[in-house]
This record gives sequence, C-alpha cells and structure tokens, in this order.
Amino acid sequence: STLATAKVTRLLCLLCSDPSVGEQLRPHLFGLLALSGASYPPSGIHIASAASSVILSFSENCLSASLVWFLHDRKMIVHMTDDIKELCGMTAVSSPSSATRCLYGEAAEHAGLWVVALRTVVNLVTHSCNYQCLELLKDFDAAGGYHVLCYGILNSSPEHLPRMLELVATLVCCRTDAPSSNSSLAASDGIHGTSLPSDQITQNNKDIDTEHIATNPDAFEIVEDLMVRSVPFLAAYVEAHSGQRPDMSSPESLRSLASFSVETAHTVRSSATATNDANAGQSVDLARELLLSTLHLYSDHGKNYDLIESRYHILAH
Repeated sequence: STLATAKVTRLLCLLCSDPSVGEQLRPHLFGLLALSGASYPPSGIHIASAASSVILSFSENCLSASLVWFLHDRKMIVHMTDDIKELCGMTAVSSPSSATRCLYGEAAEHAGLWVVALRTVVNLVTHSCNYQCLELLKDFDAAGGYHVLCYGILNSSPEHLPRMLELVATLVCCRTDAPSSNSSLAASDGIHGTSLPSDQITQNNKDIDTEHIATNPDAFEIVEDLMVRSVPFLAAYVEAHSGQRPDMSSPESLRSLASFSVETAHTVRSSATATNDANAGQSVDLARELLLSTLHLYSDHGKNYDLIESRYHILAH
C-alpha cells in the first residue's frame, strides 16, 4: 500500500543518511536504481517516487569513489538512461505485455514518471562528480542522456516543465573542474588506487564559493537547442542557413541579424493563423521558462554570466 511504501521509504532514507551504509548496499544497487526509471501501472506510481527518494539520499550521503567506479563498471547509468528512453516513448517497449499494463509516453509524463526518472539519474551523476571521477557523467553523455533530457523538457506538460529545467542547472553546475591539490584523484578500492576518506573528498569539493558555479557549461547546449526550437527568430534563421546558428562575433553580423529579425517578425505576423497563434503561445511559454532558468543560473554565482553568456548569447536572443 501507499502508506507502507512511505514508511519503508522514510526508513531507507534514514539509513542512507549514514555514509557507512553505501558499501552494504553495493549488492543491491542494480535493482534499486532500476526502480526509479521503470514503468508502472497507475496504482504503482508511488513506488517510482519512493525509489527516487532513497536513491537521492544514497547519492548525497553514501557515494564514494569506489562506488562510483562500481556503477561505471556495471554500466548502470547507461541502463538507467535506456530505461528512461523507453519510458518516454523514445524507443520501443521491450515487453509487449508491459506496454498494455504500464504507463509509457505521454501517459507516463502526466503521471510524473518522466521527471522522477530524470531527476534521479541527473542527481546521481552530479553527486558522483564530487569524487574527482567523471565516469558517470561521461556514461550519461555517451548514452544520450543530454538528448533525453532535452526531449523530456520539450515534451513536458506545464506542470512538470520547471522541475525539468532545474535539472539542466544541476548538470551545468556539476563538478567537472580540475581536482584541487588537497583532493585525491583516485578511487579507494585497491584496484584504482587509494584516496582520502569519502567524506573528506566531498567536503573539499563543496566549497561555498564554487558550489553553484557553471563548471560544466557544455550541458547548457540543451538550453541553446531548446531556444532554437521555441524562439521563432532562431528557428527561422537555422532553417534559412542550413542549420547554422546565428553569429554574434562582429558588428556586421549583428546588423545582419537585426535585419533578419525584422523580416522574420513581419513574416510571422502576416502568415499567422489561429492554429499558429496557439502554437506560438506554447513556444513563448517555453522561451520564457528558459529565460527565467538562465537568469536564476546567472544569479547563483557571479562568474556564471561570463562563463555561459559569452558562449551561448542567450540574453541576446
């Protein structure tokens, strides 16, 4: 029942607040991680949310360099990402019987399963970067995780869109910078070397001055891609220039873009229909949410504006 699941969830989250529990959970991680991205019938949605809460607690408190390498060696991030693709309807459902009983695609999105699954894997990957090991982030990228998150944002309902966009900021701020002289570079399992205690590594990497800095700006390409899809001017420019993005590196290119923008505005206004107007309203909503997320990210740390805006020109769009 839902009540029993809630009680078990609270107990497991409490256990996962103790870092020493991490190694004890090692044999059970594959099954636990699979629960958050699985599809469920309407009566089992609470299980996904419960599993996600436990995994988030585990990721925040129990990870170690050794466990990060273990998750990488078992390709668990790849498996989780593949499950999310299936859940979102990006790939065919592997089990026909499951397709008739469980929620996939749009039905799963409305039930909140997309955001639960993506929140889980993104936070797991992000916390793993606190141990001077980027293998899970690389696994997420190689498995198409950025593309899956972009798809999830683009097809999210208004109810879940803000939470999806928060995941982009989480990825942008995950620790991909060079290790400090006080931190260990290796794992502590005897195979990949020795290191400082996990809690000491985590403490070294959670400096207040750097916690919200955009050390992984490559993840912001998700926002750039969504801007191209949601802003009429950018969509028209990319279509007219064979997929090329606007160039803002010189005064001449800026003047050319200004002229193109005026032409696009006239074209959109003259060709608008009732259907197009409705679609434009949806696009404006997405563009607005993207802008708000960008401004929040810029306000989180003084360096974020310089790191991101000079590369992606989001505010200029």
